[in-house]
Amino acid sequence: MHMILEHDLGGLDTSMRAWAQGDLEVARVVRRVYAMRYEFIGRAFAELGFTGEDLEMRTRLFVVYHSWERTTFWRDSKKKLRSLIDRRLKLLLRK
Repeated sequence: MHMILEHDLGGLDTSMRAWAQGDLEVARVVRRVYAMRYEFIGRAFAELGFTGEDLEMRTRLFVVYHSWERTTFWRDSKKKLRSLIDRRLKLLLRK
């Protein structure tokens, strides 16, 4: 979570999604990248013991939130975003 924020790894998601709307090759790549993210994060939550709908909900929340956080909350400082990471992690890991 911190690495995504500190390196702005979701920073181009909006642009890539917009580009994909008009370019089939870009759309294929975007779909593949999201599938890879979903699979990776899903495996991490599965290794922590989550299954079924609990696993799916956490995976979706993580992928969507971290793909769109900087676009949606662009006015928030990195300090504020960092402070929310620990709270979000506790929420996602709660059984």
